Amino acid sequence: KEEDQNAYTKSLDSLRILREDKLKSGETVFFDFPAIIGGEEGTPEKCAKPLLLFLTGMDGLGVSAEPQFRDLSRLFEVRRLQVLAQDRRTFDELVAFVLA
Repeated sequence: KEEDQNAYTKSLDSLRILREDKLKSGETVFFDFPAIIGGEEGTPEKCAKPLLLFLTGMDGLGVSAEPQFRDLSRLFEVRRLQVLAQDRRTFDELVAFVLA
């Protein structure tokens, strides 16, 4: 369990860095590749697995599902929506972003 906790902590650290980098570049809404231990990253165009878009809840982080991403990645190419606190889009604008 300590290994799982360390992996989870590393995942949160890398997510924090990614979010800081995106904010510096002016992006406040984006999809990321969850840090899946042992998982493969690719683009949906290059992946044979169906795309699964995980839409975050009220926190905008999507970390609550982090433990499930490893299992989900066996069947799906997983992407997680990130919504930074600085983003002021309406719900309809977020829907349009996801659909684009």
